[in-house]
Amino acid sequence: MTAIEHKQYYQTYVVMRERTEAIQALLEVQQGNQASVSLDLAELHELQQQTLALQQALQTAIHHAQQALHKELQSANARRIYAKQEHLNL
Repeated sequence: MTAIEHKQYYQTYVVMRERTEAIQALLEVQQGNQASVSLDLAELHELQQQTLALQQALQTAIHHAQQALHKELQSANARRIYAKQEHLNL
């Protein structure tokens, strides 16, 4: 191998090594991004689960409040009817 061929071979080797290192760095970044996306998806799923639980709790609370209001209205109507009957009986 001549000195020129050796120099060209070495230059090619250096360029290929730099490209390989650049590709490895890009792969590491991509893997980091994929891990980040996976974490973000896990966080999103957790937030969705929490939102669903809050919605269910809110629906239950609204239902109980409606039932309590209905009972209160029935009691108020019963008191009003009783008061009218008492007034008529006087």
